[in-house]
Amino acid sequence: MSGRDPRLRAYLEELAARLDGTTRDNRRALSEIGAHLDDIAAAERAAGCGAEEAAARAIARVGSVDAVAGRFAAEVETVWPLRIGLRLGRVVLTWLFAMGLAGFLAEPIAWLVGRDFFVGDERFVAVTPARCLQLMKLHRAMPTCNAALMEDHFGELVQFGLVIAVAAALALWAFHAVVQRLDPLRGQARLDAWTARIGAALFLALALSSLARALRSIAADPQNGGGRHLVEGIVALVVAVAWGVASLRRQTRARAALTT
Repeated sequence: MSGRDPRLRAYLEELAARLDGTTRDNRRALSEIGAHLDDIAAAERAAGCGAEEAAARAIARVGSVDAVAGRFAAEVETVWPLRIGLRLGRVVLTWLFAMGLAGFLAEPIAWLVGRDFFVGDERFVAVTPARCLQLMKLHRAMPTCNAALMEDHFGELVQFGLVIAVAAALALWAFHAVVQRLDPLRGQARLDAWTARIGAALFLALALSSLARALRSIAADPQNGGGRHLVEGIVALVVAVAWGVASLRRQTRARAALTT
């Protein structure tokens, strides 16, 4: 309402900064409270009160900013454990998807640089006679026990990576559907922005750690298995950037909500 008393506008602006719901929920609450304030103020003016006194009485009837914000928070505080658990679950599933994808990506990269880049550190692993016999039966084309071991472990790396990536992707899809139903403050709440920041920080730390290990391994011997850490680091870095962008977008939306 363009003709709203400045005291009522200031009250609503202060209240907007205190609400921790979605943009939609905050706007709905502010709209309802604003309409209630306007109705009370209009009734008081009709009864003969001045504009300032009518605004003061309307605020007194509705309650202080602290009281109203407290009532709003009380409506959602029971779902805080659920909200936090859902967001932690999203971080864990994203990590599983990223690590599974990193394993699966080893296959096309190995076409260019060779499988030693991923499992070359197993060239010198001691293999027992019994284990050697098993490996040679599984991989008859391999000339040595260690070559068979590398072939076996590389296959596991790619296959498990594919299974984990697909399973985690499906779980994230189902997880999104669950969040839509169970979390009444989904999407725009400040907790989501903090989740994105924490996710970005965690994946950035993982990326830096993996890349450092990869560079040390590659510097010592390019065919010593450093590729696993290199791909994990690159995938983790991409996810960290995605989480960082999500955090900035949520922060921008939150600021826009307060100025709307």
